[in-house]
Amino acid sequence: MQKVSPITAKSFALTCFSALSLLAAAPARSATLGGDILPSNTVLNGYSLTDMAAAIAPWQDTFDPARLPNTPFQLLTAATANYNVTPDTYFYVPLASVNDSPTILGTFPTNASQAAFYWYDPSQLGVTASITVDGQETFLDPSYLAGPVSVPLPNGGSNTILFATFLSPFAVGTHTVSVQATFAGALLAGLCGQDVCAGRADYTVTSTNVPEPDTVLGTLIFGAAVVGFKRKQKKLSRSNSTPIQ
Repeated sequence: MQKVSPITAKSFALTCFSALSLLAAAPARSATLGGDILPSNTVLNGYSLTDMAAAIAPWQDTFDPARLPNTPFQLLTAATANYNVTPDTYFYVPLASVNDSPTILGTFPTNASQAAFYWYDPSQLGVTASITVDGQETFLDPSYLAGPVSVPLPNGGSNTILFATFLSPFAVGTHTVSVQATFAGALLAGLCGQDVCAGRADYTVTSTNVPEPDTVLGTLIFGAAVVGFKRKQKKLSRSNSTPIQ
């Protein structure tokens, strides 16, 4: 594998802002609340975690909101902290990414079998982190790591590795999602002014009901009946009136 130079402190700060590693599964949250972490092999509306790693890579290389992909589910990203959705909305949460745009941390993996070592080993990134949904913290296993995925990147790279998860829809109400990560690997020593780098991002999700299709249809039918009644009354009024001579 080709050796490359370490990432700059500025580039690391961008990575750290949304970064999260995944270690061991925690108990599932109550299904009544929603926001449950879906299995890593989930394919949601035609997208796997690998597909989404490629789709969102240009944004994670630049953090430019204009580069966020259009998806059939809601993205939770550092582009904004507050989200208003309906109770049938699924979510995609990108938790951490590293790519081979210059400059690169250590030796960038060339295949999936090398990715877990690169992320977890103390000689590399040495990541420990979690995602917390409505106060319940969860550590995920390395199966949620997608990549390396080949995709052209705005800053010159061509491969990305991404930790992410899909979440089930939330029940009506206000919910919180937080991601937090600590990087203590040898590759990052001194980049944050100390041997440990940490980052956190917090999101608020407000789930609100909308009228059901049957209710909307009933309203339309009622409205049409009212209009028809008024027209009929107007016609009768005209027929009973005395014409002007």
